[in-house]
Amino acid sequence: MFKKRAITSVLLTGLALSSTAAMAADEYNVSRGITAAGAPLGLHGVDPVEFIATANPVEGSAAYTAVHDSVAYYFSTEDNMKTFEADPSAYLPQNGGYCTFGVSVGKKFDGDPEYHAVIDGALYVFLNRAIFDEFNKDRSGTISKAEDQWTNIRSTAVEVSQVPEEMARRLESALADKVNGERRKIRRDVQRIYHGLADGLANATDYRGDISLAFDQLVQQVVAFCEDRQNADLAQLGARGAYLRRADAVENDLQRDLREWLRGNMPAINVLPEVPGIATGRSDLYVDFGDVQFIIELKRHHGVVDDVVARDYRAQAVAYQATGPKLGMLGILELVERPGPPPSLVECVWIDSYVPEGSDLVRHLVVFRVPGMLKTPSKMK
Repeated sequence: MFKKRAITSVLLTGLALSSTAAMAADEYNVSRGITAAGAPLGLHGVDPVEFIATANPVEGSAAYTAVHDSVAYYFSTEDNMKTFEADPSAYLPQNGGYCTFGVSVGKKFDGDPEYHAVIDGALYVFLNRAIFDEFNKDRSGTISKAEDQWTNIRSTAVEVSQVPEEMARRLESALADKVNGERRKIRRDVQRIYHGLADGLANATDYRGDISLAFDQLVQQVVAFCEDRQNADLAQLGARGAYLRRADAVENDLQRDLREWLRGNMPAINVLPEVPGIATGRSDLYVDFGDVQFIIELKRHHGVVDDVVARDYRAQAVAYQATGPKLGMLGILELVERPGPPPSLVECVWIDSYVPEGSDLVRHLVVFRVPGMLKTPSKMK
């Protein structure tokens, strides 16, 4: 019984905004926090103009921000931003950016751009894969029901306590299937490294209860990401992984890649790039579990990365722990010409700790390096 309540709790965290973050009447689905433009972020930071044009989610940049109806939207280019400003209604997601299937049954669920449909020039987003599959069984019928329901619920606040029983069963089943699938997919060497990291954090003050459970989930996914990026070839990764072969790769390439990995494998968790107002700066990746948040600081380094090199970036990485749990992550894209293979996975992840001057509190980091400038085995000497 306890396990079932725990799953439902995690699920509902991803279904709706908290009451403290909700806008007036919750007419738009927005991410937690405020952008530099002074408004909450819509569409999870994806460029709505590019979305409509290509039917693919392309991450926008805070450098190109437009605000419409008190919601900020990011764009990948200045031209797209200006196109949106000229006619916002042509590019806004339907139903305020909430899950279209959820709206069709009278509820406001989160809309994840990963699961989307562009139909007759209109953008629809969905909570997760299971719900998107349900939508595809009757697209026109679901859209019609959503249009009717939206007029009734548009100005009502988000509620998490009145999910229809059948919908709750379907969503909970989808979440359980995903968790079990992840357990099956994660290789033993990844699990072994993850357990070693967990043992190393056993004495950390904040590594307890729900905080440790959330941090464990994040660390496991980051280790799995590191393992995958060393093994996957370009045919599997596509353009998203091309930076791992380039000598001119930048840390933003790693940021985009890791963010998409985390969003795809932890759909109930909010993963935001470049969140301002954290330790008087911007966090590279802000991972929001609802009750607890973690920061992943990302860097690029020309040369071999080891624990000594990583310490050059340590102070900045732990600075983001000033007001939250004394747990965080530092990822470094390693750009170095190697005659042979890259380092093994176990050499790429470790724990570091740091006590800032004037403080008695130990701050902990899980450090991971992502080898770049990778070669195929046939090109190694």
